[in-house]
Amino acid sequence: MDAERRVPAPLPRPSARTLGTLLLLGVRTPHLVRPDTVGAIAGLLRTPGLGAAVYNRCLRVLGAIIYGRPALADDSVVDSVKALFDMAGIPPATLRLAGDVLKFFIGTPAAPPAVAALEELLAEPRLAPAVHQRLIEPLAYAASWRMELIGLERLIALASAEHLARHRNFLLANLIERAAFWAPEAFTPALLDRLADVYHGEPSFRYLLYYLGGRPATPPETAGAAAALMAGRFPLHGTVRARLGVGRRRVLVVHNIDDGQGDEIVRVWTRRSTA
Repeated sequence: MDAERRVPAPLPRPSARTLGTLLLLGVRTPHLVRPDTVGAIAGLLRTPGLGAAVYNRCLRVLGAIIYGRPALADDSVVDSVKALFDMAGIPPATLRLAGDVLKFFIGTPAAPPAVAALEELLAEPRLAPAVHQRLIEPLAYAASWRMELIGLERLIALASAEHLARHRNFLLANLIERAAFWAPEAFTPALLDRLADVYHGEPSFRYLLYYLGGRPATPPETAGAAAALMAGRFPLHGTVRARLGVGRRRVLVVHNIDDGQGDEIVRVWTRRSTA
């Protein structure tokens, strides 16, 4: 008998036994899982009213299969997970599992639609705050691995959205500032003006400006705009430059944090440099 035929598909009903069998197959022998089995699980996730227990099992099965067979992930499977976030009455634990599965998609060919789904869901103000809470972390995870899929203008729109105000500082620190490291050439003077409004006096904005102003890849007009916005934000730069920027100087370094191995490295470097 063909090994492919050993896996039940489509699912006759969302029974715990059937889903449990599929979970074991997904973990132990994912090569036996058929594409239409994945499609059947996706169909269950799109079906309202099955209950958290069924959705949780489906998400665990889907996560196991995607981990072992990333090629089985496609747009339709992403849409099935996305549908859970738009259903009423889905408990936080299920949303957390759904968020974890979206993170799994980032390492598969379905990464582009997964990132798009995260952006679309976060941009939707009618969703409950608990739903947005479960989507922020997967988007940050996506930024760690596939930053090229996340548009800077879309990020700024999310960070400026009123319904995401409680997540604004997280979005600025973990996504927009990461984007400056990833693609400083994507920043324009107009985007910097928008970011000045979004940061709204946050001290960290000056460091973003300083970094962009000094990167060779930053467009000249953007670097100039960053310099203009940075005026007066580093009042001690002139004093420090005058006292330390010319001639031989001796500097006392005070390392006042306990950060394990790193503090030993700083102490060794300091002793060698002043010996």
